Amino acid sequence: MRKNTWTYGELTQIVEKEIDGLMEEARATAKSEDRRRKQCYAAGVLMGWMAIAAGDAAAIDKKRMRDKLRLTA
Repeated sequence: MRKNTWTYGELTQIVEKEIDGLMEEARATAKSEDRRRKQCYAAGVLMGWMAIAAGDAAAIDKKRMRDKLRLTA
């Protein structure tokens, strides 16, 4: 198994891009259940990031990531 190492900044950037993509899809979807599903996927990505970053996550990053989960831009 190959071992990968990421910095906090790199991991945060990857997660942010994934959340942005999911929420862009959610906002563009007409059906409310599909919007909610995409939003829940994005929330799961955020929860995974928070679990990995644990206490090292900067408060400003946590707030920015949470704000991205809104369905209205």
